[in-house]
Amino acid sequence: PGDLVFYGFDNIISHVAMYIGSGKIIHASSPTTGIIISGMYTQGKKPIIGATRIVH
Repeated sequence: PGDLVFYGFDNIISHVAMYIGSGKIIHASSPTTGIIISGMYTQGKKPIIGATRIVH
């Protein structure tokens, strides 16, 4: 857990979330809803275009 997941179109990133395990992500959905946990494949019509692991 802790991997970054990138969403967008045509290799243009429009949203970033952090994978927290079990198919869930934590992200700022919008300024009004704030930080939420949701399924990683439920980001509307934005497909996953990449992911990376931050190694410390």
